[in-house]
Amino acid sequence: MRDIEHKRWLLKERPSLETQLQRWLDEAVTLERSTREYISGIQLEENGIRVVLRQYTNRYPHDCLAICAVDLPQSLQHRGWFKSFLVLCCQLNPWQDVIIEDVKNPHLRRFCQRNGFTVLHDFYPDTFKVNQQKVLSMSVTPLTAFRAAGWHE
Repeated sequence: MRDIEHKRWLLKERPSLETQLQRWLDEAVTLERSTREYISGIQLEENGIRVVLRQYTNRYPHDCLAICAVDLPQSLQHRGWFKSFLVLCCQLNPWQDVIIEDVKNPHLRRFCQRNGFTVLHDFYPDTFKVNQQKVLSMSVTPLTAFRAAGWHE
């Protein structure tokens, strides 16, 4: 889906992050590597949450689900939202690996280390390959519960 089509869909439908993620994954698996959509990835947005995803990352030879950036409203920080989103990503991921890029947040870095995520490459010591087996065994609050609790910007 091209940028303008995606923005129109967001404005018209106001889809949940879950719906946006599933739609992007369905389309991403068909993209050619040379296309603009493949290179730029996607920005998912809902109620002040912004998540940037791509299907590739540096120093990784295959397609993957790369979580490039996550911006959360203050009301969702340190409440388990990211862990719930990560579980959803692992459940829906059509490729072999989920990667979290550029982890600067010390809380997230400790979470990655504590859960057996591995540094992707020495050149990128703050990019982690997710231990999907560990993540999928986590007990988390569904993302819909955060929405029902009325998060806001």
